[in-house]
Amino acid sequence: MGGVEVYNKERKKWYGICDTGFSNAAATVVCRSLGLDYIDGRSINGSAYGNISGEVLYTNVQCTGQEKDFTECSYDFNKSKCDSGMYASVMCSNKTIVDTGEICFSQF
Repeated sequence: MGGVEVYNKERKKWYGICDTGFSNAAATVVCRSLGLDYIDGRSINGSAYGNISGEVLYTNVQCTGQEKDFTECSYDFNKSKCDSGMYASVMCSNKTIVDTGEICFSQF
């Protein structure tokens, strides 16, 4: 679990992802991009793990959930302002995550 930042090779810098448009499918791809062979990911919006250390560059992230790497998803570069408290976070699990609305549990 944690906030999401992506290294931009062209700019040689880490950037945050705004939670606008960031879905469970995108979270699953982020988990896969980290090299985790996990079957499920959940997006947690609203800077659940605190503010990020740098700028936000990625907004309106759209993933199908089948991508092997985050760079295969579509996204906008800084098209909308992402206020503090609106950074994307993820929870990765090697089991199916059951979302009860308040707390997410891994289903065994």
